Amino acid sequence: GGGGFKGDLTLRGVTKPVSGKAAVSGSHASCEFGIKLSDFGLSPLSKMGVVVQDDVQIAVEVDAK
Repeated sequence: GGGGFKGDLTLRGVTKPVSGKAAVSGSHASCEFGIKLSDFGLSPLSKMGVVVQDDVQIAVEVDAK
């Protein structure tokens, strides 16, 4: 089934609340949420002309074995 979730994310010692969409199907779970890198004290990356924006989407997929 699917729904929403709320939790805390810690990056480099900074913890912030996050929320997003989540789904579970059998032994597979996935979730998506957005963060601002600057909220965690991180600067947007720039490598070889590619710039990562401050607002990023994170997707996580987990398969239980």
